[in-house]
Parts: sequence; C-alpha cells; structure tokens
Amino acid sequence: MLTRSVFTGNNIGYILDGVMDMKSLNNFWYEILEKLASHEKVNLYVEDENLDSFTLNIILIVTLFPLEYADKFDKIVFVAPGKKHNALEKLKRILKRVTIKNFEVKDRQYARKWLISS
Repeated sequence: MLTRSVFTGNNIGYILDGVMDMKSLNNFWYEILEKLASHEKVNLYVEDENLDSFTLNIILIVTLFPLEYADKFDKIVFVAPGKKHNALEKLKRILKRVTIKNFEVKDRQYARKWLISS
C-alpha cells in the first residue's frame, strides 16, 4: 500500500507499506507528473516500511521514474531499513544530477528536514 505523506510546495512524499499494485504505482507516477507540471524542480520523499524484502515496487519508484525525469528532480530521500541502503548507493551513482540521501527509518525526521531545506 502507498500512502501520500503531507508536504507542501515542490516537495512530495509517500510511505510504502507492503506490496503495491499497478494501480497504486500508476497513481504515484501521475501525482508526481502533476507536481512536475507546476514546479521547475521537485523533491521526492519515499519511505519503505517493509522490513522483509527489497520489493520491485520500490526499485521502480526510485530508479525508472527518476531516470526519465532526472533533470526535474532536485532531491530524493529514501528512508528504509538498513540492508536496502547498499542498493540505493548504486542508484546514487546512476543519478549524478540529483542529490540523493538514504536514511534509516529511525531517522525519518532528519530525512524530512533535509528534503525541505534549501
């Protein structure tokens, strides 16, 4: 399930808990496209609360979509349990034009503060 988190301005955030169906993934992308249409640059916050696995959904969220629109993202924050950070470090090398940071779930407040900072 994907839940929209409250952010304002050019910031948009989501919390992923469990498996996400294709309809939810399409809605996620549509909402981001709407935000991209009204802002020159967008900051994205994605929190994955799934402790058991690194889901394909989260890979799609943080790789394929930002790759296509990399020049429209300023910052991307990914908050997840520890083992997922290695895969996300590889993503940071791919998306060199976007500032990406990874945070542990316990540090979600720092992640949110970093995202909305200038």
